[in-house]
Amino acid sequence: MDRGSQIMRPQIIAPDLGVVLAGGKSSRMGQNKALMRYKNLRLVDHAVKLLENSGVKKVIVSGEIDGYENVKDQVKNLGPIGGIISVILKEKKSEMVFVPVDTPLLTPELIRKLFENKNNFDAIFFEKNPLPLFLKISDQVLALTKKILAAKKPVAIHQFLAALNSQQIFLSEKNSKFFANINTLEDYFSLPSSLLITPPPHSCHPAF
Repeated sequence: MDRGSQIMRPQIIAPDLGVVLAGGKSSRMGQNKALMRYKNLRLVDHAVKLLENSGVKKVIVSGEIDGYENVKDQVKNLGPIGGIISVILKEKKSEMVFVPVDTPLLTPELIRKLFENKNNFDAIFFEKNPLPLFLKISDQVLALTKKILAAKKPVAIHQFLAALNSQQIFLSEKNSKFFANINTLEDYFSLPSSLLITPPPHSCHPAF
């Protein structure tokens, strides 16, 4: 193939900031799930590596996890949206990608799909899955963020996204398995057993 016939692919520019949402109460798990181990790493470590391997320039944690740069919620008890708006207001980056701490099966390839075709959208996410999430911090996003902060009332992420210029990415059945959330011990034990360090007995809590 000569040079004239080669197809030039646009360079994918990763967001300035990657954020692991790890500030939840883990009430259904009964312990801080961010610290639970899977494949020799804590779930929070998996999420950080996921963002690093997807190409983002800097990774921080929304929550309080030793060993990482943390951003605490400006208003408590707002759920995941509280972490998102707190990071937006503190970090002042133009683009960000957010991942939950409890989806260890996600791949860098899936994360890159969120920002490889950014176009003019403020928010990009996979259908039926508001997280992981790419956000472009436009005037509209910033205004909505400040409005939620001032109201100090919980807002579901899908409501936040409905108020923005958003795009949903089609999610094939083959890829849907990578979005499994680890919210309970049952979820934890259902992770592919060949990938667990050692399948812990059901009568015990997972090792930290």
